[in-house]
Amino acid sequence: MTRFVATGLLPVCLALALVACNGDEEKPTPTATLAPSPSPVLTPTASAAPSPGPSDIPESGGQEGFRRFAEQIAATVDANDAPVSAAFFADRGLEVEEVCAGDELLGFCEGKPAGTVFRGIPGGTAQTDDYHLSSRAELTTALAEWFSSARPFGEDDFGSGAITLYAIAYRPRDEFSEEAYQAILTGFFDDSDPPGRQARVLSFRFVEGRWRLAGDLFAGLLFTAEPYLKGDCCPDFWERWEE
Repeated sequence: MTRFVATGLLPVCLALALVACNGDEEKPTPTATLAPSPSPVLTPTASAAPSPGPSDIPESGGQEGFRRFAEQIAATVDANDAPVSAAFFADRGLEVEEVCAGDELLGFCEGKPAGTVFRGIPGGTAQTDDYHLSSRAELTTALAEWFSSARPFGEDDFGSGAITLYAIAYRPRDEFSEEAYQAILTGFFDDSDPPGRQARVLSFRFVEGRWRLAGDLFAGLLFTAEPYLKGDCCPDFWERWEE
């Protein structure tokens, strides 16, 4: 059973759409507890500078609202500052609670007694059974490592090797997941020749006046990233991002 734990949110069911990817990426495992603990209060960190920053920009929902928010995403990624980029996304993380039924054969609930609770921000690796929950600190570390390991050299059919916001998309609500707008990031990430292209699909929901990160899907090989880079992933809405 899945429920949101951010203050003031209605319980909803959330799952990532795992469409394509490799399973070699090892993900951090959240800590289990045998009983729910108090929900964290998500409080924005005050800016040390008096000048307005991205967090001060008013946000609105819907397709046009997400397109305006995508301008913040593009500016953050283009600044090429791995810790800042990681914090920008992880600080918006929307935590969920997973309560184990006790009979799971896969995933973090495997072998756990009924009632065991896992809490964190959903993530996954495309085209695998990987589904995990990360704490905000764990997600910050994972994203910072990803941004800092990019190889911004050369180019291919999808552009340069530098990490960039490549496209935005929309995933409608279905029986497994809530609707979400998606930011598709891509870049080169290894030392092979030609270098390997990866993608990261970050799913957002507009909650209580702010775009919140509801899922992080990692596509670590070109053939798993291509559905997102070509638009095959998202028949309802996919738009190449052009600044």
